[in-house]
Amino acid sequence: MSSRQLLRQQHASRGFALVLALSLMAFVLLLVLSISTLVQVESQSSSIASARVEAEQAALLGLQVAIGELQKTAGPDQRITARADRLATSNANRKYYTGIWDSTDGSFVQWLASAADASGAQDPTGLKNEADVSTNSSAPESIVLHRSFDGTEDVSADKVTLESSTAYAYWVADEGVKAKANAIPDEDYYALVAAGEADDPAWLYSMGAASGVGAELTSELNPVMAAKHTDPSIRDTLRKSQ
Repeated sequence: MSSRQLLRQQHASRGFALVLALSLMAFVLLLVLSISTLVQVESQSSSIASARVEAEQAALLGLQVAIGELQKTAGPDQRITARADRLATSNANRKYYTGIWDSTDGSFVQWLASAADASGAQDPTGLKNEADVSTNSSAPESIVLHRSFDGTEDVSADKVTLESSTAYAYWVADEGVKAKANAIPDEDYYALVAAGEADDPAWLYSMGAASGVGAELTSELNPVMAAKHTDPSIRDTLRKSQ
């Protein structure tokens, strides 16, 4: 073998080694990038899962605080409830707040909603006075907890901050002022009414909850409430409504 041929063979071997080295380096780089991307995705997934658990716990805390305040203020038999819209000066976003009064002396107890101070921390003195619903909150942020269909009657509550990324808000609605359209007996009752005497009170009045609470007096509900007595499908739909 001549020296020229030997030199060519050495150059070819060196070229192959260079290509192989570059290929291995590219593979290692791709592997590092893949591992790095996987770590980032797992880290983001872990952060999202942690934030979700934290939000669920904050919501549960808000629920427990709301239940505790409801039991403490409205639990005694001498307490009565009413909405803030009974006050002519109630704030627009607070007019559906539920207030608690002591029936023994007529004194005001508390509004059932979260209250925060100017720093966002829980305000133990907030919403303790009847006039508090007539003023703007000093809290830096509020949360809309109920939104009407037309967006004109939103109900907002103060956002109570626990930590930099954890907060809760609550508002207790007064269900006692709402007419129930779904307080309807089952179909067995209507079958007994159809088979019984027209004036027999045993069939005309079901035991337990009343078959209605006067919702038919409302003009918007009158056609529906009138049809519930004759249409089984409407009765079934109303029972499922909340």
